[in-house]
Amino acid sequence: MISISVKELSKKFNKNLLFQNLNFTINQEEHLVILGHNGSGKSSLLKCMMFYNYPSSGEVVLTVNQKIISLEEIAKSIAVATPYLSLEEDLTFQEIIEFQQRFKPLKEGYTPKSIIALAGLEKHSKKRLKSFSSGMKQRVKLSLAIFFDTPFLFLDEPCSNLDAQSVAWYQEMLSNNLQNRIAVVCSNQNKEEFFFARKSIKLGQKQPQIVDVN
Repeated sequence: MISISVKELSKKFNKNLLFQNLNFTINQEEHLVILGHNGSGKSSLLKCMMFYNYPSSGEVVLTVNQKIISLEEIAKSIAVATPYLSLEEDLTFQEIIEFQQRFKPLKEGYTPKSIIALAGLEKHSKKRLKSFSSGMKQRVKLSLAIFFDTPFLFLDEPCSNLDAQSVAWYQEMLSNNLQNRIAVVCSNQNKEEFFFARKSIKLGQKQPQIVDVN
C-alpha cells in the first residue's frame, strides 16, 4: 500500500499566506485533484507534495508498504509533468527516455520505441525536441510521467497545449497506467484533466477540506 500524508502544511509566498495547516491523507488509487483560482496556491501545494519546494511549516510524508520514502529516494519514486518542467531540447525523444531510465525503470511491457509509437511521434523520433510543437512537447512530458514505474504521479494542468485528440490520448494512457499508484493533479476546473480523481481539495477557502469528487 502507498499513501501521501500532509501534516499541518503551510506555505507563504513573500508575505502572502497561500494555505495554512492543511491536514489530509491520500491512499493508493484514491487520487487527488487540487482546485482553485489562479494564485490560490495549487502549484505551490503540488511542489511541496513532490518535494520540489519546501513548505513554510509542516511536512509531507510519502510511504510505500508502511516505509517512509527518504529524501534520497524521492527522485526515483515520483514522476512529474508540469508546465515548469524543462526538457533538454537538444535530445531526441528516445534519448530523453533512455536518459531518464538511468534513474527509474519503465513500467513493465514498455520500451522507448513502444512509448514513442504510443505517443504518435514515430515519424519525429530522430528529431530534436526543440523542433517539436508545444502540443508534441506536452505529449513528451506526459509520456515521461505516465510510462515510468513510480508509485507517485504528479501532474499540473496536463491538458495544456493539447487538442481534443491528444486529450483523449492522455485519458486513455493514464487510465491504463494508474494501477498501484497515487496521482495528484492541479487543474482549473477542467474535468478532462482530473476524470480519474476520487478526492478533491479546493484552495482559496478559509479552511480547505478533502471531499469526494462528484
